[in-house]
Order: sequence, then C-alpha cells, then structure tokens
Amino acid sequence: MTDQKSQDSSSTRRILGISRRGWRTLSIWTLSGTFGCIGFSVLFSYLVFRNLDHDALTRGIAVAIALPILLAGPLFFYLTLKMRELARMNHLLREMATKDVLTGLLNRRALISRVTEEAARLNNRDTTTSLFLVIDADRFKAINDTFGHAAGDEALKLIGDALKSSVRGYDILGRIGGEEFAVLLPRVTPADSLYVADRLRRAVASLEFRPNRDRHDLSVSIGGVVFHGAIPFSELFRAADANLYDAKDAGRNRSVITVYGEQAKAPVAQEAAIAQKSLNDQAAIGHATAMPLQIAIQSPLAAEMPVAFPMARLPR
Repeated sequence: MTDQKSQDSSSTRRILGISRRGWRTLSIWTLSGTFGCIGFSVLFSYLVFRNLDHDALTRGIAVAIALPILLAGPLFFYLTLKMRELARMNHLLREMATKDVLTGLLNRRALISRVTEEAARLNNRDTTTSLFLVIDADRFKAINDTFGHAAGDEALKLIGDALKSSVRGYDILGRIGGEEFAVLLPRVTPADSLYVADRLRRAVASLEFRPNRDRHDLSVSIGGVVFHGAIPFSELFRAADANLYDAKDAGRNRSVITVYGEQAKAPVAQEAAIAQKSLNDQAAIGHATAMPLQIAIQSPLAAEMPVAFPMARLPR
C-alpha cells in the first residue's frame, strides 16, 4: 500500500514537472499566503463584530477562518504553480537563447558576451594572464561526406563532451559554429598554456567514434593566445584564429599558441608544434620516450622561463 502511494506521488510530480524542492516551495507559499489571509480576516471580523454577543462574534470569526481556507488556499496554490511554470519557461527560453542545440555548450552570441565580461572582470581583479583557444575539428567535411551528417553531428557532440570534461568548471566553453569551438581559461600562464592545449587535443584524439562500427580517429587543431586585460573578443579571435590556420598548415592535430601583442610568434608556438610532431612520429614507430621536453618561452610575460612540457599543470 505504501509503495503504491509512493508511486502515485512520484507520478504526480512527473506530471506537473515539479521536484521535491519545488513542492516544498509551493507548499510554503500556499500556506503562508493562506495563513496571512486568515489572520487579516480574523482581525477584520473581530473589529466589526466585537460589540455583538459572544455567539455572533464566534460565528463571525469561524466564517473569517473558513473563507480564506476555501478561497485563498486554492487561489494561492494556483498562482504559485503558474509562477513556477512561468519561471521554468523563462529558464528554458534563456537556455535556448544561450546554448547550442547540438552540443549543449554556449552558442556564439553567449560565448562572445561571457568572454567579454570575464576579460573585463579579470582586468580589474587579476594580474595573471588568461588563455583563449579556438579549436577546429580536422577534416570534418570528409566525415560528413563519407558517413553522413548524422555521423558528423555525433562527432561534434563527442568533441564537445571531451572538451567540457577537460576544462575547469569556471572556464567558458562554447561552439562558435560548424566544427569550430572556443574556450576562455582564466588564470593560465604561458607555461601552462602548452599543457592545457595539448590536454584538450589528446582528449579528442582518445574518443571512440565508430560511425560504421569501425573506429574513425578524430583530431583537432588548436590556435591560442595568452593575454592580460580587457581585450575585445574580435581581437582575441583574430589572433587565435591566425594561429589555428598555422596549426592547420603545419599538418593538423597540433597547437600553436602566442602571446597577444607580439609582432613575431613566440618560440613557444613554433617549438610546441615541432615537439608535438616529434612525439607523434616517435609514437608511430613505437619509440616514444617519457622524457619531458624543455621549451624556453621567450615573451615579456614569461621572462624566458624554461618550462617542462607537458609536465606543467593547469591551476584549479
């Protein structure tokens, strides 16, 4: 009998789309409103009927209690329920306005807004650098042409999930459009930027994508820029996108990262591409070593500090 009641209660919650917490809030508002009406009604009845005999006063107060229970209770319940439905619809509309339908990540407009706000906030409160990355799926058109657009959509979902699981909760990740993604990572130094980009790239490379039951390798190319200050999104994107094209031209499945404002590309970008190619080549012939590569980052922000790549760690 108890199980049956529990199932009925659960079914009611599913039908109305309200969680336990929602029901608790709904009950609090309904009871608070009803008791408030009862208190006001009793006070009003007492002031009106206090000069009458005791029986008349008692009946007046009884009516003052009964009417709010019969009228105000259902009314407050209905109004609170409608307010919750309105809040839920507003939340859904916000999700639709800010989220990419396919991947669930931020869409282009929301991403630009969030990156702009965060860059301005960090400029006022933080003296450390941040990292902005543009990430593009390699040879994505071939996936659509070979396996169909449904398989292409599945690949984008997998890539989006892999990227999301590889960044911190407060990092700002979104899909710019097509097969292109972008992410802002606050408080990342030039030294850490290499490790971060490589971690994202390897997360995608390890995906199990099987459009026709056979595994099809996925990879991404990454262009990034390390910066400090409230740099306009258009400038960050232009710099990172230029590095992305360099990564594509260098053979794909690699990262190119520079420091914003430098005329020439920092050696960190060039040497990282060479180092990754070397690691890939060694792994292909079964002779990859575990020795970390020493890369000197020569930039005003890094002050020529030697960095062990990829042993640097992303700060949490």
